[in-house]
Amino acid sequence: MLLPLVFMLGLGAFIGWRILFIIGVLALIGLLWLIHRARSVPTAERIWLAGATPPRKTEKNPTALRVYSGNRWKRRILELPAGENLCLTGPGAAGFARWVVGQALLYGQGYLSPKNPEPWQAVKTENDKYKLEIRVLAPQDAPACSDHQVALVIAERPPSWAQRIMYLKAKRGRLGEAWFASLKMALEANPSELALAEPDPGESLPRVVGSDLLGEVTPEAITSRWNAPAVGLTTTLGLTGEGTPWVLDLVSEGPHALVAGTTGAGKSELLTTWLLGLALQYSPTDLRFILIDYKGGAAFGELERLPHVHGVLTDLQPRLTARALQSLQAFLKARETELARVCARDTDHYFHLTGKRLARVMIVVDEFRALAMDHPEVMENLIRLATHGRSLGLHLILATQKPGGIVNGQILANANLRIALRVRTGADSSDVLGDSRAAKLPAIPGRLYWEGLNEGLAQAAWCGSGSWATETVGIIKEAWGGFQEIFPTATTSKLPEIWLPELPDSRTAPPGAFALTDWPQLGSQQWREPQGLFGIFGNPGTGRTTSLLTLAVGEAIQAHQLVIVSPTPQHFANLVAADPRERVVFSPEDLWQLDRLAVLATEGNLEGVAVLLDRADLVADAFERISPGQGNKRLEGFLSGAGAGGYRVAFSAPLSVGRSSWGTLASERFVLMPRDTVDLHTGGIEAVGTRVRLAEVLPSTVAPGRGVWQFDGTCVEAQVGLPSSARAVTSSSPLERRGLSQLLAELPRDLGPADIPQFENAVTLGWASERNDWATFSPQRYWQVEDAAILRGLVSQLKREYRRLGYVIQDVESYEVEQNKGKTLLVVSNSEHNQSNLRNFWESFEKMLNFDVTILELVSPGTFSKNLTKLPPRFAISRTNILALSKSAEVRHRLASSFQTDPETLRKLQVTTNFPAIFSDEKGLSPLLFPKSNVRHLT
Repeated sequence: MLLPLVFMLGLGAFIGWRILFIIGVLALIGLLWLIHRARSVPTAERIWLAGATPPRKTEKNPTALRVYSGNRWKRRILELPAGENLCLTGPGAAGFARWVVGQALLYGQGYLSPKNPEPWQAVKTENDKYKLEIRVLAPQDAPACSDHQVALVIAERPPSWAQRIMYLKAKRGRLGEAWFASLKMALEANPSELALAEPDPGESLPRVVGSDLLGEVTPEAITSRWNAPAVGLTTTLGLTGEGTPWVLDLVSEGPHALVAGTTGAGKSELLTTWLLGLALQYSPTDLRFILIDYKGGAAFGELERLPHVHGVLTDLQPRLTARALQSLQAFLKARETELARVCARDTDHYFHLTGKRLARVMIVVDEFRALAMDHPEVMENLIRLATHGRSLGLHLILATQKPGGIVNGQILANANLRIALRVRTGADSSDVLGDSRAAKLPAIPGRLYWEGLNEGLAQAAWCGSGSWATETVGIIKEAWGGFQEIFPTATTSKLPEIWLPELPDSRTAPPGAFALTDWPQLGSQQWREPQGLFGIFGNPGTGRTTSLLTLAVGEAIQAHQLVIVSPTPQHFANLVAADPRERVVFSPEDLWQLDRLAVLATEGNLEGVAVLLDRADLVADAFERISPGQGNKRLEGFLSGAGAGGYRVAFSAPLSVGRSSWGTLASERFVLMPRDTVDLHTGGIEAVGTRVRLAEVLPSTVAPGRGVWQFDGTCVEAQVGLPSSARAVTSSSPLERRGLSQLLAELPRDLGPADIPQFENAVTLGWASERNDWATFSPQRYWQVEDAAILRGLVSQLKREYRRLGYVIQDVESYEVEQNKGKTLLVVSNSEHNQSNLRNFWESFEKMLNFDVTILELVSPGTFSKNLTKLPPRFAISRTNILALSKSAEVRHRLASSFQTDPETLRKLQVTTNFPAIFSDEKGLSPLLFPKSNVRHLT
């Protein structure tokens, strides 16, 4: 101040004191004006004092925030239009943001959004609906603002989407965090622009409203109301704030409702009153309840006995809930088809056109938040049903304690009726009503706000304990009994079956069927038989063999020839006994029959035959024993040939082989008793696109025969039917068809002399496996038999046969050609002298035109192959060579050399038959089973 004065005194010395006086006065006036302006700047303390008293009335629905910028020398107004954002940067950005927001809050221009992060978050009040919503965003947030929002961004580096940017230096006296927190607390304590607190809502309402509002509760009165035309879904629920009855029609105000209320607010009691009120007004033929209680099942304990209730679903049975909702889709689809058939817009129009009323269905969910969190797919189904069920008579009531995070736009769009009992926070109230009113409700059970066609405050009837609900349910049941006696036909025909019960644990399969399939999404259960190559996979005790028996009975009823390979053939004995010619059963241990089956398939001789393999893994092992290194390949070839070869195959196997090379060939597969989706994957069942999720088809009951069936690109839960009486099943196949029992006859395992048939002019040694018949020969033959102990029974059988045919048995040492007067069996024992005599006899025999001498030559293993080349041509034509089979590879090679074949062929013949000998004649090779003998030496 001294410098300007000295300057003016010096200037006065030159221009005069008058001019100097005028300038001084003007400077003093300007100085005073500046001091006054500086003192009028709203400091933090002055804004706080302004907030302690109600501000002047502001305009409704402001189009912009208009606040003082805070510059002491430049009194500028900062204006931020609705829909725009302002980026604040620099050291003073946070303090300036508090300055701007504090003014906007105190002067009623805006409110802090509940979606803001702390400390910029506040609770929305009733009066905030006329203000702008102030959003405080992070640089990475989405920048979009609606016409009722403005946005502030505090960032060191302004984002690219910032519309306006202000750089702010740090200044002294800027508002701090503690002051801003105090301001928010004051606003929350007195949210109506710092006015006096409002009185408690509904002070004039009674704390308890009696159940007499629901009308007279007697069987006669209930029956009378049921006989009246069913219009809407109207019932009295309580008293309004004006003291009038609160009458609610769910059809006109809904058709769906959202109910919120914290613990102790009376939510479950309200639902009970609502449902009982409707049950008193509408009969079970006009209204059906589906109750979903995800609080353990206690909320609807009394109501479960109502005749209106189709079922109660709880969180203890989540699969039943999913199943019921799938069935409900099928129910509504059928109803939609029925409406379309008569060109009806909705159920009321259907009644107008046909005179028949379709029952309305109400789904009531208590604590749908738990349902939505534990089973989101179930919640999605509910919302989808609500969307498509408006005109089909479906109504949804969703109740929860805390709607935050669960109540989305899709739910709000479908729930026109909103009911909010006391909730914990204003945000919970806003999720239902759009404001915080319900958070201020007193702790009186049943006190609530509602919004529908109308809105207001109400007190629900009967919100408390007592026996009224139990007694009312009993009276309704009594009324229903009388109603059924009066209208027996109408009550049974009009009750809709919304979902089918679960599959039974056991049921006998009808003719030609295999398993009962469950289609909850179609509302049906259907018997089905497999098509194509069918695989049944399961662990022991899951019903594999019984499943194949059911298949076998079905195939037999359809007059199919049957071949059954099972480690327990006795389970199929009755089935085979009914028609032993067309049905064959044997064990995988019967290698000859199994190999013969594969050969018949390869040759195309199984056309029209159904082959059932019980434990196909054992069949693969048996093929491995027949053909080492080729077991799985042979089974694959047999399974792959089904269809093209004209035969059908079904097999069972352990779960672990579902992904084996032959297990994956099954075009249809059935996994028995799966515990989880891992078992399904192990059994070769994969998810089928997006149509079926494997977890949805897992059986809820673990029992033999229950499983998952995959076919035609889908999966379904199924229960294998029990086989019908196998004794009564007979095949109708024509007689001219060849019998399977002849093609796959079981090899005999033990023979005695009495078991062998006797033929005229023929010698029978035993059973020839490759000829599938008795080994029968003409007597005039040349026998070469290996001199082995195991073949003594065969030599005895030869002698018996020749004696029977009138031959005399002589030894070569005592035989003289000249004395031959009859039929003779000449036995040549294994010795060099006898071999020399035999060569002499050959020369004599060759000179005779006719001879009745048959030679039985016992040859040692070492000389057998040599003797083959020395035999005269006349004897070679009718020669039969018989050797002992052995498991020794060395012996097999020697035999192969003698018979001019490969050792593998001999090994296979030995493994498949386990016969002790093998013979060769002009027709080829064949293992031979002959009678056992106790003879210790040969004579």
